[in-house]
Amino acid sequence: MGLACIQGEQLGFRYIEQGYITRDELQSLQKYIYIPYRELGGNGVLDRIMQSVLELPIEQELRHSAEGESMSNTPKPPELDASVMELDEYETVQQKLALLSSKAYDVIKALVQIVIPATSAAYFSLGELWEWPGVPKVVGSLAIVATLLGTLLKLSKRSYDRSDESNDGELVVTQNELGKKYYSFEPSVDIRAIPSMDKLVLKVKDLSEDAG
Repeated sequence: MGLACIQGEQLGFRYIEQGYITRDELQSLQKYIYIPYRELGGNGVLDRIMQSVLELPIEQELRHSAEGESMSNTPKPPELDASVMELDEYETVQQKLALLSSKAYDVIKALVQIVIPATSAAYFSLGELWEWPGVPKVVGSLAIVATLLGTLLKLSKRSYDRSDESNDGELVVTQNELGKKYYSFEPSVDIRAIPSMDKLVLKVKDLSEDAG
């Protein structure tokens, strides 16, 4: 939920700052960020931002306004109601998100790879030197804890790799009546951060006739 909220805030503030939003951008923001955020029981921060985004004019409506049409006669985008939107087109929240947050994953990874092995080695050496009781039991217990945490890390990574959050967006494939294919990019990250990224991971969404 934390990542979805951050992405939603970044995109929402960007649209609010530019003063308009396209219909495709609005649909992507609702489908891939806001609805999963609502399903997870968000704390309301993104709700307020989303309401402001919904009040923005659609880009096409701005063009009509520039041609002399009155914006007062242009209908605003409908209020978002997650209860009536079709949610069965994407996976459940449990399938979309990793088992651990990024911060929890990093902490447990440090425990497994650094803290527990170092503590175990230090306790074993000092225990032998000072003849502490139960040294094998303590070292063995630490090894069991490290194994359990390592298993949790693997399960979380596997769940994350299968989720949409492991992708930076979608490569959408469409096809016209003549059979020519078109490719479009629908980002799930702040596009301003893309130039500084080492790599971009995309999920292919084939909507062409060949996909059927």
